[in-house]
Amino acid sequence: MLRGTAEIHVTLGKRARAVAHHVEFLRSKGMPYDRMDGQGRTSRFALGVTLTAWPSCTFPAARRPPPAVHTLGGRVRQTCAVHAGPLYEGNWMRKKLVLNIGLGLPLLLAAYLCTVAAWSATVVDEVFADYPVPLGAGVLSPSQQDILLKIEDPTFFQHGGVSLANGQGVTTITSSLAREVFLFHHELSGPKGVFQSFYRAVFNCCKKIDLGRDVMAVVLDKRLDKQRQLSLYAQQVYMGRANGRQVRGFEQAAAVYLGKPLARASDTEFAGLVGMIQAPNQYNPLSNRAAYEQRAARVIAVVQGRCLPDGWFDTGYEHCAQ
Repeated sequence: MLRGTAEIHVTLGKRARAVAHHVEFLRSKGMPYDRMDGQGRTSRFALGVTLTAWPSCTFPAARRPPPAVHTLGGRVRQTCAVHAGPLYEGNWMRKKLVLNIGLGLPLLLAAYLCTVAAWSATVVDEVFADYPVPLGAGVLSPSQQDILLKIEDPTFFQHGGVSLANGQGVTTITSSLAREVFLFHHELSGPKGVFQSFYRAVFNCCKKIDLGRDVMAVVLDKRLDKQRQLSLYAQQVYMGRANGRQVRGFEQAAAVYLGKPLARASDTEFAGLVGMIQAPNQYNPLSNRAAYEQRAARVIAVVQGRCLPDGWFDTGYEHCAQ
């Protein structure tokens, strides 16, 4: 394709026609032409490019510099030029486009993340004002807490909301809680609600790469202590559907899937519930018992140290199958 307009300028010199040199240059760039006589006449390129050459542009043939291409409004003093109408779209235009994108995207991302941080810091008290979980609810036993953290968030007590721990995947307990708290639990109004709807749409579209959720997690981690985060997570984590209704939290999951209170569930049974978090409906024991038992066996193998996650994104533990 052809784009823009340009003048090809060379420094004045002696006894060599600039026009001839530019013909060589244009030919090397794959721009075919019919005729160019160097007398200020207009010739027509085969591709429909109009070219005008000015006479008396000479320089020593032995010191011909490579022509430089500039986009200029007119002729420049102490230069001569061959003026081509549309300019062939070359590497320099692609490089300029790549440079603009390379500079623009990081700035756009930084602005987005700064806005998320400011918004979440502003609304955090409001979204927690009517949170239905009382302090202390959903507390796990020490062994249950160890199982949950080993599978879902190995560095929970060390990170500030975001972690790249081996085998954890792209979320932490804090970021999962932040998603629920900021985006879905409490419906905001006014400008705050507009931003909430926008961030919710971004998350639904790009949940695996949305860094906004991680920013919310950092804000949440500064607002709530770790034990409070665990308490809220244990109470509200999505655990699939049963009888047409959502199952939320480990206490309700134990009652629905195990037929007993959470406090009476064995560590093996609780490991099976933790294994459901990755895909609650896929590993639902009421509708897919075989998949549930297979997933539970893999989780137990990891918990007991008989198998280790095979990299950061390994949350399926398929190599742990017995």
